[in-house]
Amino acid sequence: MIRRFFVLLAAICISSLLCAQDPAALIRQDYSRMGANYHVYEPSVAPLSPAPEGFTPFYISHYGRHGSRYLTYASSYKEILAGLERLEADGLLKARGRKLLRQLQSAWDVSKERIGRLSPKGIQEHRGIASRMYERFPEVFAADVKLDAVSSTSRRCKTSMVSFLGALTEKETSLDVNIDASKENMRYILNHGDVSFHKDVKRYIDSLNHVRLDPRAVLGPLVKDYARAAALLGDPVVFERRLYDCVAISQCLPDKYDVLWAVPYEEGVKLWSLKNKQQFLYHGNSTLYGRHRLEASRTLAEDIVAKADAAIAKGSPAASLRFGHDSALLALEAYIGVEGFDQVLAPEDTDRWQNFRQMCMGSNLQLVFYRNASGDVLVRVLSNEREVSIPALGPGPFYPWPQLREHILAR
Repeated sequence: MIRRFFVLLAAICISSLLCAQDPAALIRQDYSRMGANYHVYEPSVAPLSPAPEGFTPFYISHYGRHGSRYLTYASSYKEILAGLERLEADGLLKARGRKLLRQLQSAWDVSKERIGRLSPKGIQEHRGIASRMYERFPEVFAADVKLDAVSSTSRRCKTSMVSFLGALTEKETSLDVNIDASKENMRYILNHGDVSFHKDVKRYIDSLNHVRLDPRAVLGPLVKDYARAAALLGDPVVFERRLYDCVAISQCLPDKYDVLWAVPYEEGVKLWSLKNKQQFLYHGNSTLYGRHRLEASRTLAEDIVAKADAAIAKGSPAASLRFGHDSALLALEAYIGVEGFDQVLAPEDTDRWQNFRQMCMGSNLQLVFYRNASGDVLVRVLSNEREVSIPALGPGPFYPWPQLREHILAR
């Protein structure tokens, strides 16, 4: 009996490990993950390991992506609604298709005056991250502590910053907060560098869309005659890809607008994979473009080092909070070599990196600085509030600041 128990336990552990490594299994586990970088934030529930004896947190350096938002461009809604309305006028929509049309019309009504803005879910995501930061590291947020908060000029990032700071100041009303969202900061908050290769990536992804996607799987359940519907829509692959934008972002809106049901699981996995590949090739450490993209992160890395050095020299508790975009955060974590971002991947291997886990809405990097009575400084590395390592520096999550500093500047 005991032997059978341990065999079963081992099987469960192996199954869990395989599931964790398989993006299709993770998407089946939670279908909202098919939304790729549109996926809502998944808070970490894992406890932190204890700090080495004698070390106390005194400074946090943070970069956070804005939270869940409305779609950043109106064209997807407009084209999808126009296509569905054409099909309805021709009598081609089934009941399921008419339901989708009604729900997307409602989503467009609530989105059209809020294009690109933070949604109510995004506000709560940032309030939650801030509250957990305070609860985990209360020593950093003592009375009268100075917080330096910098945001991208994008409205959704500024709203994320205000939401985050609002939660912190509710916990400690005496915090001294300095806020800046000027264009001057954009040189490091959102520096894409040379983007000339983006046109090659887009051309490559567009070609894969037409090879891998099966628009019949999405359109078939919505229409009475697929051939006639496809002819009316022009290019059904383009229609499917536009529909995916509207479907994936729906999880960021209030729950009544959720239309994830409109894309079948198998097709959802393919759509995720293509979006994941595109994002990694644009901003990750790919074999083709990583060197060009990552070097643009040096200005942000140097800002992190300079502000950390100043905080260490001053000695009193403080925090540097930055609010920006997934493109900058992805490139930064790859630049530093954070676990999960350190791999150099060829285009065919990008499924090994999964943006729904690593670059969802509200994603963040937190470097938490500790010191002891002797003045030694250690840094705990958190990605999306989870302890991670920097493989080039050995097992984490703690690293001596001189070692981490040298590693960052040497990149």
